[in-house]
Amino acid sequence: MWGVPIDHEYFHNTNIVQWMWYYYNDIKDQEEDYIKERNLTEYLASFIEPEMVSKIVEQRERSKESVIGTTDDEAFSKSIGQIFGRDPKLTPETKSDGEVHKVSNLLERIEAYEKEQAALRKDNVPYNYKHWSDFDLE
Repeated sequence: MWGVPIDHEYFHNTNIVQWMWYYYNDIKDQEEDYIKERNLTEYLASFIEPEMVSKIVEQRERSKESVIGTTDDEAFSKSIGQIFGRDPKLTPETKSDGEVHKVSNLLERIEAYEKEQAALRKDNVPYNYKHWSDFDLE
């Protein structure tokens, strides 16, 4: 680790772009360490269970082709079918229409919620220094 104290002037003069660059490189270093350690573990395990390691590597390579994060219903359905062995058969009723549902009187509902919360806070006695300083034992 560095020998620079946390309150060093260097940190006060660092701008957001530099911080993001440090963060990005730190994340990449963590990914590289993970891959290196994973590969070393697989290498060592291959001496004991080579079939198991080959299946794990094969599964990982197949999962790279997966499209789980997609918004396309057909691609998602195909990916689920590969994982679970059968297609979930999305019907038009289960597909999302992409419509945004509007809430009427949202501000009124928020105000009512805040009033409910204020009433709860009023009923609950806070046990802090103010409570105990006002507390009369006689």
